[in-house]
Amino acid sequence: MATTMTPSELQELGKRYYGFKEYQKALDAFTEGIEASDNPEVGLMDNRAATFEKLENLEAALLDGKRMIQLGKKDVRGYLRSGKVLQKMQKPDVALRIYEYGLRNVPASDKDYKLLQGMHNKLSRKISPPKAIDPWTVLPLELVGMVMGYFSFREMVNLLRVSRHWFKFLTTQQSLWTTLDLSHARRAVKPRFVRECIRRSNGKIRRAILNRLPGGGSDTLMHLTTVCRHLQELEIWNGPEGGSILVPLTCAPRLKILKLDASVQLTLDQVAQVLRSRPSLQHAEFCSVRAHDWIAPWKDDLPNLQALKLVGADLQDVDTLCLGTLVKRMPNLEELSLINWRQCTAFNVMNLGALPLKSLDLSDTVHEHFCRIPTCLKKLAVSCPLADLSILGHMLPVPNVVELSVSKCGPYVERMLTGLLSNGNSEDGNIDVDISSHAPIKKLLLHELGRHDQGTLRRMLQNPRFLQLEHLDLTEAPCVRDELALSLPTFFPSLRRLSLTWTRITGVAVKGIVQQLKGRLQYLCVDYSLDITSDAIDWARAQGVEVSNRRTTAESQGRKLRDAW
Repeated sequence: MATTMTPSELQELGKRYYGFKEYQKALDAFTEGIEASDNPEVGLMDNRAATFEKLENLEAALLDGKRMIQLGKKDVRGYLRSGKVLQKMQKPDVALRIYEYGLRNVPASDKDYKLLQGMHNKLSRKISPPKAIDPWTVLPLELVGMVMGYFSFREMVNLLRVSRHWFKFLTTQQSLWTTLDLSHARRAVKPRFVRECIRRSNGKIRRAILNRLPGGGSDTLMHLTTVCRHLQELEIWNGPEGGSILVPLTCAPRLKILKLDASVQLTLDQVAQVLRSRPSLQHAEFCSVRAHDWIAPWKDDLPNLQALKLVGADLQDVDTLCLGTLVKRMPNLEELSLINWRQCTAFNVMNLGALPLKSLDLSDTVHEHFCRIPTCLKKLAVSCPLADLSILGHMLPVPNVVELSVSKCGPYVERMLTGLLSNGNSEDGNIDVDISSHAPIKKLLLHELGRHDQGTLRRMLQNPRFLQLEHLDLTEAPCVRDELALSLPTFFPSLRRLSLTWTRITGVAVKGIVQQLKGRLQYLCVDYSLDITSDAIDWARAQGVEVSNRRTTAESQGRKLRDAW
């Protein structure tokens, strides 16, 4: 006969049996009450779990505890019961995680929240090492200082929160605060924090990266350069207007490295002022420069400058840079980046041959007027369609370049590569391709190849200087399909890094490339290559190859490939 008792009456009956230690009868009553309920109460499930514990059926008790958490995520009883059972099952680590999960979900206003917190703290102390001690209390201060030197600025700030002892110790070690790095800041940084870091270093900060300071941080920058007279490296992100940094920079007499991002916009005249006021600079980057039809006033010699980067804001004229004068003023320049100088209103021959350049970046800069490039060059990057196509027959050779990047050169990329990788023009006016004495290219980047077919690309890649290639990047080359991709390991047996972003290869090519370069290939990038399945990516990763496979929406992918074709 079916029972006529309600779930609550069955719960009370089970409690009486439980009190008389008749656990099997109590279990039957609780189970009948649960089965009679469409949505059992957490309390009823807790009673049955407790009965299972008494009957030493811990697996069943744990199942009821888990169901309690599912029924009431904010109810503390499910976490307490599950944690208790797990401890009896000799699983304290899992119990601790259950308590931690409960502390994240149970409101702090709950009357039993402190009980849950107490159980968590008690178990945490129980499973911690029996003789846990603060390492800084037993290690020599010299050794502690050496260990702390391996932490980044961000990690150092987090360590201040460990304990009062750590805070006191770390804030009194001047040598640990010689770097101020705000590059990881996610919200506005209070000037007071920067001043406190300066005080901890006793004004001996040598390297600073400023980011997310209120109002651009011109006042904070002024305080930094005025107090920290040993400042040698300075980077400014999201900084103030260009004119407001001129005075603070004059207060840093030992500054050797200066990097200003695109938020700090300067005129060519202001760039010249900065370089003139800081002759100690060895490395300078200006990522937003406007010419305003001014001719760069390079009036002072800068023998210490070894690296210079000038990025034009919008459409700038390369002639305003007065490179002829620049070369004379900076005789020891080893790295030069002229980016986004797309106009050329006057035919001024630009001779860089006198500079000891090792790296030259002419990305998005017209370069048909460069009559000479130093033969000592090791890295070269060029892009932007040529305005004067006649220069293709007189392309400057780069015999010692080991890293080469060519992009956005449309149908002329093959002729450009032939000219750059040759010996120059022979007596009969043809390109001399005898390159036996030239350095082998180790890194090659060919971006945005446009409408080239596989045969043309294959011919370009078979240049003898590419035989020892270790890094190849063929981004946005729709002509790259499986047939050509599978030939790459044959062309370049020493390949370690390969990027085939925005190409039309499939998983067949991925597996073939990894198999042929097994033990040598370290990194493979196939971002936005639409025809590759996830199983091929997983297989390549299982072979020990780092694989990047970022994807966008189908709509944007299709549009990107259509544009590339």
